[in-house]
Amino acid sequence: MRAAALRPRQPGLEHAGRGVEQVAELAASSALLDFQAGKERGRIYRIFAAGWKPDRRPIDLGSMSAPELAGTLEHPNAWWRETAQRLLVERRDRTAIPHLRVIAQGSHTEVARIHALWTLAGLAGLEAADVAAALQDPHAHVRETAVRLAGSLIGSSGDLLTRVVGLADDADDRVRLEVALALGETRLYECTRNADESASACRPNSILSRERTG
Repeated sequence: MRAAALRPRQPGLEHAGRGVEQVAELAASSALLDFQAGKERGRIYRIFAAGWKPDRRPIDLGSMSAPELAGTLEHPNAWWRETAQRLLVERRDRTAIPHLRVIAQGSHTEVARIHALWTLAGLAGLEAADVAAALQDPHAHVRETAVRLAGSLIGSSGDLLTRVVGLADDADDRVRLEVALALGETRLYECTRNADESASACRPNSILSRERTG
């Protein structure tokens, strides 16, 4: 049996079939970048803003009560907010619902209001009134969330359906898209046949293609 000739592997080449291409890519990169630049300057461990102070307090969200976890939905760090929401839903602690409702309607940050709405839904505590209030939120992302959550409620709430249809001309594209998707899941013609606006104007396709004025 004839032994195969072995050639030393060339640095930077992982696949023989792409050898020529990789050599060309390395040559082009080397011409633009110095891969050895800065090696004598040590390693950068952390970059932070001037005046920033690390929070050394221990993190133990698992020991927090339901009201404390609800309040954590307003934390500036996304990990804290998402972990708090997960713990609330996993515990199924409905004592958090009144606190969540306050945050959903009165928090100073739209992110916290969105977290509160989804957490209410996860605890089966979301009511039509919660969604109706969120549909009037000044922030588009909150209105978008409210329309998405309204999908499971508008079938039993004529008032909520009217409010959702009212956002068909919302200034935000994503809100109008969610309106179209929500109405597509309902018996829209039956619900709007006696309304002042014609049924064809409420079709999802019309909502997406309708030109805004002003």
